[in-house]
Amino acid sequence: MTPDPHCPAVQPDDRVRLDAMPLRRFHFLTLFATSGGQFCDGYVLGTIGAALPGVEHAMRCSDVWIGAIGSASLAGLFLGCLLVGPLTDRLGRRRLLRVNMPLFLILSIVQALTTSPLQLVLARICLGACLAADYVAGAAYLSEFAPRRLRGRFLAFMIIGWSAGYSMANIFGMFFTLHGTNGWRLCLFSSAIPAFVVMILRLFLPESPRWLMACNRPDEAQAVLDGCFPKDRVFVVQAVTKPDENWRAVFSPPWRVRLGVGIGFFVAQVVPYFCIGTFLPALFTALGVRDIYTGGIVFNLFLLIGSSSALWLVDRLTRRTFLIGSFTIAAALLTGVAFASYLPVLMTLVLFGLFALTLSAATSLEMVYLPELFPVNLRGVGVGIATACSRFGSVIGTFVLPVLMRVIGTPLTLGICVLFLVAGAGLCALWAPETQHEVL
Repeated sequence: MTPDPHCPAVQPDDRVRLDAMPLRRFHFLTLFATSGGQFCDGYVLGTIGAALPGVEHAMRCSDVWIGAIGSASLAGLFLGCLLVGPLTDRLGRRRLLRVNMPLFLILSIVQALTTSPLQLVLARICLGACLAADYVAGAAYLSEFAPRRLRGRFLAFMIIGWSAGYSMANIFGMFFTLHGTNGWRLCLFSSAIPAFVVMILRLFLPESPRWLMACNRPDEAQAVLDGCFPKDRVFVVQAVTKPDENWRAVFSPPWRVRLGVGIGFFVAQVVPYFCIGTFLPALFTALGVRDIYTGGIVFNLFLLIGSSSALWLVDRLTRRTFLIGSFTIAAALLTGVAFASYLPVLMTLVLFGLFALTLSAATSLEMVYLPELFPVNLRGVGVGIATACSRFGSVIGTFVLPVLMRVIGTPLTLGICVLFLVAGAGLCALWAPETQHEVL
């Protein structure tokens, strides 16, 4: 092996790079500790959809308050990602991942004890801000430990965690709200349980050796690798960075096109996803589906199937093919749903299910593609800005959706969601780079 000039020392022939090493037990700890955070995020976002009818009745909320409550955690994610992105690159991945779960656990309990719409909005804004660390630091952390040949599947597993949390929240949430006037409080409180489990797992996480090398701390990086992989002689290559490069560099010519692609495809995916998922019961009612509970179960089961299928698809398709194809198929299926009044109820559920399957499979790229777009010293801020913009779009969409459904009707409202999907396909076809084989 030729000595690498970026390594802290000349490496013997029997040493192996971190991104080329075999799969080890520690990789699974990183996988579950980061995916668990996504489970919590999906769960807390999903519970509000099931809890909203109970909240509306208990607190006598207007449409404006309902929209604010439904979008509050997304607003918190927007604010949190703007703050957490630069901090992730400056302070490291581990600190933020360890701090956010205890705060999330406390706020999960607080939101269940609120007595007014304003209190609930504020609690969920804070919850969203806590979860920002999982979108930014979590994705960066896992991408920097995962072997390159498994990186796509590892990062796609984070979306399975998110989809599992979101689906379980909807299913259990509907069950909770069927039992008593305070069922919505039980629904919101239940998010503290997975947060506790994830908090314990993260106590065993070290700092990312790639980030340590980018900070010119090779001895600490090697100590982490020796502790995590004691039987392997593994090293990590020093990141090539410019001394004056900071978070503003992500807006410079080499990176701003990638930032624009990251923002664009993320927004185009999540606006239809959250608009439909948050107000699923009301949407089913408007489309003539009488058995809302069964419809919700079908929708969420397809979400899980779709996110699981991404593990098989993500390394078999190029990133560009996956992006453009999923946007196109999802747009066609949602167009069919918009004409549900002319279709049998069973056909409506099938189209809805296939739409959920397609879009949930594509959302794996939010965790896979975004970290691949940026170098290690700009990864946190790049992912943070893109995620913040996506959540801003989701906030606006979720806040406006119930009003649009009343003013222009459900078919036209779904038609607006279709336009987001079509725009996403066009953006990726024009400017999305291929990153599948890039070294992080």
